[in-house]
Amino acid sequence: MAKIKILSGAYAGNEYRYVKNCDEMKQMKGPKNNQEKFYLSNIASFELKDKDSSKKLTETIFGAIIGNMINTAGAIVGATAAGNQPTFTIIFTYENGTQSLAQIDNEMHTILQTMLFDKNSFKLQHCKSIEKSKFWKYALIFLIAISILYIW
Repeated sequence: MAKIKILSGAYAGNEYRYVKNCDEMKQMKGPKNNQEKFYLSNIASFELKDKDSSKKLTETIFGAIIGNMINTAGAIVGATAAGNQPTFTIIFTYENGTQSLAQIDNEMHTILQTMLFDKNSFKLQHCKSIEKSKFWKYALIFLIAISILYIW
């Protein structure tokens, strides 16, 4: 799941999740009474500060158990073969000039690189998808309303 955790600066203390084909990110953690909307299109640039690579404990244990079923050496191979989960520490610069220090996962890093490489086509893709989903939503509501009126 692509997500951003803002550590300090603008939007500090909030955590957001990327929703496919949506410019506005969904807030996961932060103040519920004063939710700050976070838009990907507001990001002007980002600078990579650090990259950590860590293994998920469950994947490591599962790999060791499966490997142990084969033989003892298999347990070692299984534990080391578990997937790495890179975490990036970056500095966002927004279009209004403010900055944030944030942590992002590998999926979010790829999305941001794509967006910043060609921001216009990224915006067009997101806006078009959102408009299509709104059209089908209203079309469905209209059909349900007509059906209810027809039944009465």
